[in-house]
Amino acid sequence: MTQTYNDNVVINDTLEVNGTSDTVQVAVKGAANQSDALQQWQDHSGNVFAEIDADGHLLIGDQDDTPEALIEAHNLDDVYKPSRGLHLRGILSGTLSHLISWVVQELALKGTGGLSALHRVLRVHATNENTGPMEVGAEIRAGDFEVTNVGGNPDTNNLEMSAVVAKVNNDSSAHLQTAYGVKVDMSVPEGSASDVYSVYTEGGTVYIGDSEIYAPLNLSPRSTAPSAPRDNDIYLDISSDPNQPRLRQYSQTEDVWLDISGTGSTFDPEVDGYWSNYGGYFVFSDGDYVSQS
Repeated sequence: MTQTYNDNVVINDTLEVNGTSDTVQVAVKGAANQSDALQQWQDHSGNVFAEIDADGHLLIGDQDDTPEALIEAHNLDDVYKPSRGLHLRGILSGTLSHLISWVVQELALKGTGGLSALHRVLRVHATNENTGPMEVGAEIRAGDFEVTNVGGNPDTNNLEMSAVVAKVNNDSSAHLQTAYGVKVDMSVPEGSASDVYSVYTEGGTVYIGDSEIYAPLNLSPRSTAPSAPRDNDIYLDISSDPNQPRLRQYSQTEDVWLDISGTGSTFDPEVDGYWSNYGGYFVFSDGDYVSQS
């Protein structure tokens, strides 16, 4: 039996829906000219916690602009400070032989109209506007990726772990101008920060290409030294001859040159030592040296 009400219905106690057939149990239909929210969840004072707007967007928390996403979750209150904006946790056990992707975001661009702007599948942006003291340990990260192993099997041990894997796939029939596996864009003018690293590693081996020694490595040449180099900084120098670039290692006591120009004696990565710019000598780690000639 269907009951139709043309006026507002107020329920001062619990509303419970017990379905008896396989059909939609609760349906909210908007008017033909619906502009207000289809549904709202409010506190006792009428403050909106969440709503489904007339266009089907899910709005959670504070809303200050016209929603542009299917799901909008904002916190604009300085008093209420949640520890997480989104928390997805999974615990799985037993034999796992199928692919598990806990969080999936996909974007497909189709059509023939062309592309003329930047398109992202995921954007993460953290901003610091705090001007108070920055104590030891203060740090802001736009992303934190960590994988921890506390299991494994000593008899069958083929497990691999990666914190980040970047892949670029281009079909043989597709057309692509430039591809970057990882691209780092640093907008930090020299002198505005004490230490600036585009890539920083702690421990482990840095492996490039198919060979650890003869891997492809492209360094942008500089005609002048960095304004504030550190003792172990190495850069590609072309100040003497643009056609004969040399790797230059800056030191407070002397400038060490590794000759990669292809003329004369070149730096041998199998030998522990360096070429000195003072007199053209190769200096071994034990202090002995030989002339470049």
